[in-house]
Amino acid sequence: MRHALRGTTIAVVGAAVLLSAACRPDKPDIDYTKAAPWVFAGSTMGTTYHVTIALPPMGQDTRRALERRIKDILDDVDAKMSTYKSTSEASQFNAARAGQAVPVSSDTMRVVRLALTVARLSEGAFDPTIEPLVELWGFGANRSVPLVPDKIDLAVAGELVNYRKLIADKQTGSLTKKQDGVQIDLSAVAKGYAVDKAHDALVAAGYPNVMVEVGGEVRTHGLNADRVPWRIGVDRPNPEAKTGTELELVLGVTDTAVATSGDYRNYRIVDGKRISHTIDPKTRRPVEHGLASVSVVAPTCALADALATAANVLGPEKGLRLLEEHERAEGYLIVHDGTAFRSLKTSGFDRYIAK
Repeated sequence: MRHALRGTTIAVVGAAVLLSAACRPDKPDIDYTKAAPWVFAGSTMGTTYHVTIALPPMGQDTRRALERRIKDILDDVDAKMSTYKSTSEASQFNAARAGQAVPVSSDTMRVVRLALTVARLSEGAFDPTIEPLVELWGFGANRSVPLVPDKIDLAVAGELVNYRKLIADKQTGSLTKKQDGVQIDLSAVAKGYAVDKAHDALVAAGYPNVMVEVGGEVRTHGLNADRVPWRIGVDRPNPEAKTGTELELVLGVTDTAVATSGDYRNYRIVDGKRISHTIDPKTRRPVEHGLASVSVVAPTCALADALATAANVLGPEKGLRLLEEHERAEGYLIVHDGTAFRSLKTSGFDRYIAK
């Protein structure tokens, strides 16, 4: 999924929609029923975020401090990994020469290593070095590119896209490229990772029932006010409908994450044809299969985020197979079928559908 991590306002593809926004008391010494659920929101990574927690009565100073902490966590991930920010670690790596070791934070190292893991699992369908092709097709910072790239330019950019040309050395805490011009785009993992960091901070601070959502990517802990798993809606792939107004299904999840990737929010129209923002590293072109959206449930939002993108590149059958073979993930795929849609799902997905 092409996230708004770059600093632009981009509608999230197939955003998961919060349907229930309250928490359940887990600690007997705290009476959550006497305090209304606390919801706060803001902007980050070119999109919006919402956090819901249940609290005992507390002062405004404490609340403001917690809001600032979550905002700082989200903005810190953006500052490190956005390719729109010239000072980010991602941009510093992109500007480096081949063989030059670029020091990065533990956060960026974790995201890159996860991206490389999913790249190997998907046999390169997911590739963190996709940046040259993203820019060439006009979905990056340079929006003045031709509507359809020249074949020679495509060939040149395509030679730079290969995750095997990226070395993430955990011991030295550095990234190195094997060829000049190799560039990373972490947007298909970084937003999910930011959700995870905010979630983990809240749980570590002692809040047992929380929901964190950034641009449609969600992670939950505990149960909602009705003492059942959190209700998360998945949009039907209709580009004309506002997020949350046409739902394909409703999930009931706890202590897990949901991420969705699709083709109907971020695209360009060229000569009457829809050009998807999702680029296939192998064909070097936007995907043209019939997969409209993929929703993935996984233990962490970063993993769900990356797997949803990988499946979206692979298409219906191969994408379903990838998710079916992953022991920690389940998926629901919506496929164009003429003027209608059909759905595919992994064998274990039904347990997440709200009863």
